[in-house]
Amino acid sequence: MDAVTAGGRSWRTRTHPTAAAARNGQWRWLAAGLALVFAIPFVLTDLASVSRDLYYVAYVGAVFGFVGAWLRFGVASPRTLVTHHWRSGIVVGTAFVAVMAWIVQREPATGHPDGLEFAAAIAWRGVIYGFADGVILSAFPIIAVFCAFDGKHVLERRRGKFAIGALALAVSLLFTAVYHLGYSDFRGEKLRKPVAGDAIWSVPTLVTLSPLASPITHAGLHVNAVVHSYDTDTFLPPHRSSAGQARPELQAILDSLVGGPTPIAPGATAYVADARGTWLGASGLADVQTGEPMPTDARMRLESVSKIWTGVLVHQLAEEGRLRLSDSVERWLPGLLPYGDRVTIAQLLTHTSGLIDNNDVAKNPDAYIASVTDPAVKDQLLRVKRRLEQTPTLEFSPLLWIRLASFQPLLAEPGTLYHYSNIGFEILGRIAARAGGRSIESLYRERLFEPLGLRNTAYDPQGPITGEHARGYAVASGGPLEDMTAAHAGIGAEGAVVSDAEETGRFLAALMEGRLVGPEQLELMKTSGFWSGGDPTGCGGVAYGHSGGGAAFKTNVWASGDGRRVAVLLLNGRGDAAADARAGAAMMQLYCAAASESAR
Repeated sequence: MDAVTAGGRSWRTRTHPTAAAARNGQWRWLAAGLALVFAIPFVLTDLASVSRDLYYVAYVGAVFGFVGAWLRFGVASPRTLVTHHWRSGIVVGTAFVAVMAWIVQREPATGHPDGLEFAAAIAWRGVIYGFADGVILSAFPIIAVFCAFDGKHVLERRRGKFAIGALALAVSLLFTAVYHLGYSDFRGEKLRKPVAGDAIWSVPTLVTLSPLASPITHAGLHVNAVVHSYDTDTFLPPHRSSAGQARPELQAILDSLVGGPTPIAPGATAYVADARGTWLGASGLADVQTGEPMPTDARMRLESVSKIWTGVLVHQLAEEGRLRLSDSVERWLPGLLPYGDRVTIAQLLTHTSGLIDNNDVAKNPDAYIASVTDPAVKDQLLRVKRRLEQTPTLEFSPLLWIRLASFQPLLAEPGTLYHYSNIGFEILGRIAARAGGRSIESLYRERLFEPLGLRNTAYDPQGPITGEHARGYAVASGGPLEDMTAAHAGIGAEGAVVSDAEETGRFLAALMEGRLVGPEQLELMKTSGFWSGGDPTGCGGVAYGHSGGGAAFKTNVWASGDGRRVAVLLLNGRGDAAADARAGAAMMQLYCAAASESAR
């Protein structure tokens, strides 16, 4: 400030830097901005865990305080900068709100509160937070870069303007990347999504050089997120790191499974949703060889929990009238089984078809193969058996299991005896594909994964898992771990889903909330054989669950009838029956913690 004397009195007047000084200082301001945008999420989510509203207060205050200081001390003419092309900035920014709405609409929709609480959320979480986001991640870095070249000859030519524009966009993308790296869960593949998004919502300020344009676009993004996906943390920080709670009692459950003298798996992840919100935890290792820690979004095989997903497809098709649960297998797949019209879709769903299970075959394969009367089929089975003994990761069609089962007598008259059958669900997958007119993989993707916005979930039945994932291990008692990630021979619709704990939980909540099938079909699913109803957890209230286990992965899930309480446990190791029992007990602890909290 400068001292001014008039009438015997002295005042201090505010002065701004000269154009040259302002231009030369922009890179220092940009460096300080990068440090700030990393520090906010890192301090408030990694080093501490604050509530969402407190996070917003700190974030908005820091952003506007920093940008205010920049305007005061780093810009020669703040008023000129703020009002530059303000009309076109408002028009272009508003136009891009439609693009933001389209992006948000691709995410899963969630409910929201009513009345003043919802109006306040739109104003605070949508407009105010969104505007601050646009200021610090898009407007400030872009305008600062152009200010750094203000008055230089490079801006007098079209080619130079394009070059500076490209540099400004790159700096804006850098700000977005550094900001999201402040959250532990974005330090990986997930970083690509916000960076790609910033390439879109930085355009309004880039083409108008108005500092209002991109903040308006960001605000539109967040208002749409509040209205359409109120409960998602995809757009509304503090994202996964602190959207969930710090719950040491749940973390201790995971730690007990992978540590101590008798660990049952190298690593574990869990997801719990209840009245307090959501919690994600991880413990142990995702890869024993490299020592990579288990991330909370580690993808693993869901094994037989996949049957819930296949069941949803079948019930959706029944709801649409494309099939009837009373239809016989013969009606849809003529000649596949030799039992005529005796076996129905409903019996396959409830494991009352009388069919054998591939786990039965594993106990004495030679005896079952000896019952095959077709020489060609028998020869194929024997060859696959010998190759499996040498190569556990061998891939072969699930149809071979069905053919083997077709030569065996039914264990009982269909509809009279419960006998778990993976083979029955392989048949269901084929019926769903026939009735739906699409491959089973396409049905999963188009009817379940995409509508729910599940980016980490895939139909990936056999062989090496595609994309990032945790390694899976056979855990022998007292013996070394054996990497069996790709050992998933002959698997299809019975156990083909690969997902993470959170997305599995979101799927279960959507199902129980009635967003995937209607009330009638949902009630049928709740009473079918692959769910466990009643009060099996002892926590009070009806719960529905399933488990899955293969050569290398173990999965357990529980959900309340209304979808408000969900617990998911994923392990990247599979041991003996005692280990499975410990996993089941841990699952009960996780679910009961959610149930007791919700009951308060």
